[in-house]
Amino acid sequence: MDGTGSLNAIDARSDSDGNLFLTGIFTTSVELNIDPAGPSNELTSEGSKDVYTVKYTSDKVLEWAHQIGSTGYDDIFGIGID
Repeated sequence: MDGTGSLNAIDARSDSDGNLFLTGIFTTSVELNIDPAGPSNELTSEGSKDVYTVKYTSDKVLEWAHQIGSTGYDDIFGIGID
């Protein structure tokens, strides 16, 4: 994980297959792929702070990343999986 902004993890959960789900807030832009050789998945904030949610496989491969945000301050308090 890298980028020009700040990145704060708020909550993490894993499922029975060993996949990891993270959520938190970020500013400016962040790269959420933890494998430097993997494809870029940069998110850019729409406002002050935006929310991110990501899923990494049990092999630590980024499967998807989503951004939620507006021009204001956005926040998240946790993540649930079933």
